[in-house]
Amino acid sequence: DGEVSSRFVLELFGWDKPPRPALLCAQLAEVGSTYSAEVGPDEAVLLEHCIGPIYEQLQQIVGAPEFSGVKAALSRRATIWTGPERGLLPPSQVSFDDDASLCRYLAVAPPSLSPFRTLLVALGVRESSFSADDFLKANTCFVRDYGSSAPLPEAALQECVLNLRLASARGLSPETSPVFLPDADGILRPSPELTFNDAPWMPSAGQAGTRFVHGSVEPELAERLGAQSLRQLLLLRDKFTDTFPCPSSTQIQEALAGFGHESNVLLDLLEVADVLGAKGVHFCCDRRLHPSESLLFPTLVEFQGPALCVFMPGVALTTEELCLLHQHSADRWFKLRGRTPRFGRRFASAYALGEVSGLVSGGQMFLCDPSGRYLPPGASGRAAEEADTGAPTSLPVGRVYPLVPGDLPRRFPDQFAPFSMFGFDALSGKPLDGTILRLPLRSEAQAASSKLSGEAWSATRLHGTLTEFRSRAQTTLISLETIEAVSTSEWLPDQTSPVRTLMVSLSMPQNDASQRGAVLHDSSWKKSGLSSLFNRGKKESMLVFDLLEVFRELKEEPLGEQASGEEEESARETNQRLAAHSSSFFSASSSASSALAF
Repeated sequence: DGEVSSRFVLELFGWDKPPRPALLCAQLAEVGSTYSAEVGPDEAVLLEHCIGPIYEQLQQIVGAPEFSGVKAALSRRATIWTGPERGLLPPSQVSFDDDASLCRYLAVAPPSLSPFRTLLVALGVRESSFSADDFLKANTCFVRDYGSSAPLPEAALQECVLNLRLASARGLSPETSPVFLPDADGILRPSPELTFNDAPWMPSAGQAGTRFVHGSVEPELAERLGAQSLRQLLLLRDKFTDTFPCPSSTQIQEALAGFGHESNVLLDLLEVADVLGAKGVHFCCDRRLHPSESLLFPTLVEFQGPALCVFMPGVALTTEELCLLHQHSADRWFKLRGRTPRFGRRFASAYALGEVSGLVSGGQMFLCDPSGRYLPPGASGRAAEEADTGAPTSLPVGRVYPLVPGDLPRRFPDQFAPFSMFGFDALSGKPLDGTILRLPLRSEAQAASSKLSGEAWSATRLHGTLTEFRSRAQTTLISLETIEAVSTSEWLPDQTSPVRTLMVSLSMPQNDASQRGAVLHDSSWKKSGLSSLFNRGKKESMLVFDLLEVFRELKEEPLGEQASGEEEESARETNQRLAAHSSSFFSASSSASSALAF
């Protein structure tokens, strides 16, 4: 039966004593180096007659002095059984506690090894889950075994991509060590050498020489592991982007402190337009949900929904002026185009509505992200040293993009589509004669984590603000210096054009136009009487102007439903000539001034 019963023979060969630890280690290491799933014995046979007895005997000396030699001999060798698929792996590549489906270089110990847990943990088997560093080591094992000049076999490719997903989920950062990704041919290359295609709508022409990530690697995963964005590569290569200073989230918070009534944002924007010398200002509540595929950055998807849009025809802003208007300052010596803002927070008030702002003026588009959560950093800092990865930063980011001759809008049409309003076509390649400010409304989710304001805005709330503005539109218009018309409108989701809800215009005889706003800038009436402002030497003066107001009331339905039913329409024209003594005019003028003095 194969059993040796002779005591003499047993003693002669030393079979009457337990095997020496060195012999057990040598046998176990030999099994690990020669095992093959194709020709190896059945798992049950292997555990019962080969590996199991060795584990059992080695476990008896755990803690003994001679165990240190055992650990030194086995800790780096494939000696831990993981199952027929992967065979035996080194102890550091095996864990008792991990719920992930791992690659060939990392495995979970099977339940059959539970009786030997004490031994295996002493050899280095993990009792906890694998870390990001473990998956990084597994990534280098793929390079070691398959090289970086030939494609990975299909099975190895799938396991490599699975390992990359798990590495990213465990927090692997490509900044600490290089990560190898399979390229389009399945060849492993360092991630900074590869580009992921996050612009599938873009034609392949002009992408020659670009080495792409394999199609099985998701763009989000490739970005996290250090590959370049095709969008950003094209923007940087063709010099389609520049930066400008943007206020920080702290500065915006300070500017919005004690903001007061929500209609103040409209009044602040009106004053900005007045300082810039605009003749008209048009507000639009855009309720539409715009396409979100061909955007400059994937992080801008959530800003393609409802927004407040403001159009100032005939006014073109420079980068310097935009920076100045973002500053919230009480400096009385501050002037822009010869005028000094009297009240308000200038463009800073725009962030009471949303997290980012977009502005098209002349031949440029400006994007401003004070919290730095949605736009990648600009040409300064890290981007000056290496290619822009498109990762957002915590610092404020302002970016400038050209509209003319139109190459960029045609490459990223969804990004520019929301600005195609007020008669402007963003894809035409022609500059805008004026300025369009677009303020995407802050959602509940954005408000919950906002660094700017915790107040969410909906299209319904904006509708109410614009409706309420009608009650003060006339007095506000009288108090301004250059603006002659203010209108509001709403663009419903299923409509091809907006519906105008309010139009207020003011006209004055040519000889009276120079006196508009005199009460607001000259306080000498306190000493010498208001009449001296208009006609020195006379006891009274007359200021004549015409006001025209036309409005339409849209019935507001519950949030999420489209306005329906009959629209109440009313129009009234007020041609009023105000001929009054100085004191009575001051009463009307002071109420108009208070519309801005909040």
